[in-house]
Amino acid sequence: MLYHGAKVVVGMAPFVGRAINEVISAVFVEPVSRRRDDWMCELFGRLKKLEKQIEDFQIEKLKDKPEFVTTVFNASRIAIANHEREKLDALRNAVLNVAVDPDKEQVKRQIFIHRIESLSSMHLKLLSESETNKNAIANAKQDKEIAKQIFADLENFGLIKKG
Repeated sequence: MLYHGAKVVVGMAPFVGRAINEVISAVFVEPVSRRRDDWMCELFGRLKKLEKQIEDFQIEKLKDKPEFVTTVFNASRIAIANHEREKLDALRNAVLNVAVDPDKEQVKRQIFIHRIESLSSMHLKLLSESETNKNAIANAKQDKEIAKQIFADLENFGLIKKG
């Protein structure tokens, strides 16, 4: 809405307005649209794979599952705002999990999706590599103190077990 309002105001200035509108479109609208389209195509491709692998799984039935629709919406909002592969993978996996089993651990899944937004890509990388394996700190390519802090964050968020 704000974009369209700004476009109208800028368009009122005869020659300059048109040029500014083109720049706004090229710099902001096209890349965001491309991210959205890439995200949705990737999700659809993965859902098609699930449809082939899991008996009785049908993509068209997902539209009637409010848990799935809500998860796709929330994950998509975050995905479109990100370029980090670890975040996109985590969001995609959350969507696929709800597609397969929409009733399982809804609250945990919602919390995790919202946590993804605040976690760094290193948080997600260490989480995926380790689960509860503290030895993953040795594999961290960045500062060991940062890795220790990330593990503390993951423990505090309840994403890994303390110990």
